[in-house]
Amino acid sequence: MSSATAAAAPAAPARRGHPLGKIVRLHFVDRSRMIDGPLLIMGGVVVVVVLVMVLLVSFTDVPRAELSEGFRYNQAAIWCLSGYFMNIGVMAYARTMPYAMGLGATRRQYFWGTTVALALEALVIAVMMVVFLFLERLTGHWFTGARMFDTYLTGNGDYGSLFAIGFGLSAAMLFLGSLFAALWMRWGGKGVVACIAGTVLVLLGLVALVLSLEIDVVAWFVPFGFWKVAAVLLGISAVSALGSWLVLRRAPLGR
Repeated sequence: MSSATAAAAPAAPARRGHPLGKIVRLHFVDRSRMIDGPLLIMGGVVVVVVLVMVLLVSFTDVPRAELSEGFRYNQAAIWCLSGYFMNIGVMAYARTMPYAMGLGATRRQYFWGTTVALALEALVIAVMMVVFLFLERLTGHWFTGARMFDTYLTGNGDYGSLFAIGFGLSAAMLFLGSLFAALWMRWGGKGVVACIAGTVLVLLGLVALVLSLEIDVVAWFVPFGFWKVAAVLLGISAVSALGSWLVLRRAPLGR
């Protein structure tokens, strides 16, 4: 091939990643918010729980073993990240949607990319919680008997149950946050308040229905309880994601 022919040959087109993959990476660019923040919060709460245990051992006459059993009712692992998850879900739309749309992404591409990113974030959090449980059990409950992840509400030391609860709770909070963000982007504060009020009314209606029909909800959760709770939480996530899409399709970008 002559040099003239080589010069005339068109250059190979640059490889471009899939739009959804780009949007997922866009959400995880801020590692401090998506990875480091949850890790530091969980680690910080572990330190607080250990300090509480040390103080109880130092200033009470209750045996350490009895205190450790009492820590099985600790709910810190359930609640310590709930607000933070909600914030991540809110900021997922509020911070990145205008930027992604400005780069040429469609609303459909942005929605599905964000959905994948939030699901991955829930998976990361669930894995983190399982690792913390492993370390907790390996160290004899942080060398003090203090329990944070080996508790009744997180599976009583079962890795699978903790993973299910961690993933379900994280996903529910993340997708609820994204729904509130979509509502705010379209209707402002009135949309968020209306959604919360409507949700409360629906929940009260469900409670009234269960009581009137005398349905034993607790009995339904008895076998495989943690997995059923996780399934309910994932159902909430799916409904929230669907609501986000329905709202997001017509939400303005300039609010």
